Amino acid sequence: MATFASEERTLRAQIRSLRLRLLAFTVLAAAGAALCLFSLLRLLAAGPSAWWAALALSVLGAAGGSGAAAGARRSLDVLSAGAAGEAATRAVLSRLDDRFTVFCDLWVAARQLDHVVVGPTGVFIIETKNLKGSIEGATHGREIVQRKTGRGGSRYARLHPSPIAQLRTHVHHLEAALRREGLHTRVQGAVYFAHPSARIALEGSDVPVFAAGDGGAARMLEWIARGDASLPKVQQDLALRLLKSAAARRDAR
Repeated sequence: MATFASEERTLRAQIRSLRLRLLAFTVLAAAGAALCLFSLLRLLAAGPSAWWAALALSVLGAAGGSGAAAGARRSLDVLSAGAAGEAATRAVLSRLDDRFTVFCDLWVAARQLDHVVVGPTGVFIIETKNLKGSIEGATHGREIVQRKTGRGGSRYARLHPSPIAQLRTHVHHLEAALRREGLHTRVQGAVYFAHPSARIALEGSDVPVFAAGDGGAARMLEWIARGDASLPKVQQDLALRLLKSAAARRDAR
């Protein structure tokens, strides 16, 4: 089993923050509704001429609190899906043997890397996405297309920023960070779509892309175990020291 040198913290912290905001907005909406009801009774007691003012106050109070709570709930759903995807990827990477060390949620050059793996076959970045359905597009484009079936049975498409473009940037910056510390090695990168229903239909890929729904978990592990950048033990130790230092700086923030 692989060794884990750091755990995911960023999404968990964001989820905790959003849950507190959602609670605050819900309490605010409830308090606003109670205040509106009280004001409504007082205004109605003042006579029919105050009815419109009471109605406007009630609508504004209810809309403000419930709208803010709905926005926080949508953001929480997105972050929770992301956290579930990263947890699924962690479970897959744990199946690597004990020659490999995995870093989760590593920050390098002000960029968050979902997972970094270090072992005898090289240094790897795994960019995780937890999208459902068919993933389409050109790998050199700025966007990918997600096609899936909604709850009502209708098909629809949604554009997302390309994780492949994001991965290329991460690889470049991690390689540069390692070079500055004296380690000259090629960083290998892959994208993993962690949702069980994910299927890939990407054109012209020069980057490994794996999907859980296509049996991609096993193929990704084989790709890491095979690698193409043999890393001697002394270089592995240097990479681990540098990345553990980066993880310690993140934890100290």
